[in-house]
Amino acid sequence: MAEEFRDNLGKNVLFFIDNMYRFAQAGNELAMLMNTIPSEDGYQATLSSEMAEMHERLVSRGSDSITTVEAVYVPADDILDQGVQAIYDYLDSGIVLSRNVYREGKLPAVDILASGSSALSSEVIDFTHYGVALEAKTLLKKAESLDRIVSLVGESELSLDDKISYQRSRKLRNFMTQSFFVAEKQTGRPGKYVERKDTVLGVQGILRGDYDEISEDHFMFIGGVEEALPVKNPQSKISPVSIQKHRRSSSNAGFVSSSGMETTSVKA
Repeated sequence: MAEEFRDNLGKNVLFFIDNMYRFAQAGNELAMLMNTIPSEDGYQATLSSEMAEMHERLVSRGSDSITTVEAVYVPADDILDQGVQAIYDYLDSGIVLSRNVYREGKLPAVDILASGSSALSSEVIDFTHYGVALEAKTLLKKAESLDRIVSLVGESELSLDDKISYQRSRKLRNFMTQSFFVAEKQTGRPGKYVERKDTVLGVQGILRGDYDEISEDHFMFIGGVEEALPVKNPQSKISPVSIQKHRRSSSNAGFVSSSGMETTSVKA
């Protein structure tokens, strides 16, 4: 059907597949019924060629295209499963969801290090975005190794440099959370749209250490990084006439001092 819209009607097609792993699984079930010899991980021997034939049809032709969004089930959370790997080679970008990230209460539960995109290139995005993305991934990879040390001996046993890197990585992970508009009723949090440039600037500030003094909890489910900054309540200004009026009232009352009334007025 997607090919019909592209080839004969001249349309650009957005094609959703839920889920692509089921295609591999169906081929495996048919192979078992036909008693064919299985290959790696028990899948049919023709798995790679079947995936290639399927994905080679989901391409652009001339000025018309098929853009495909595929959901891929990962059996036993094993990203190296042969059925998953046969699909992964044909994806330009992959967003990997993680149960561990979900257990930490971070939504969307994206495994940042396992996710990636061919568009993350200096030929596609600007140099600042590209450099910040690489630096952020380097920090998260370092923090992943530090996680094992922290789980054994605690964060206090880290060196000063490692402790700073570890704390920045936690702020960075929290900053990657976002409230979705479609989940407002479930979460009770209003949805937020964040511009790409604001995300890049926020990550750059965290990596640079601009927010080292701010608690990591302030970075959860915010929009721009400026929302993590503490809000200062300016003191209300009271005119001399108002203060003088309170002084006269206190002297008439006889039980509240003028200084006490002034203090109360300033707080109010």
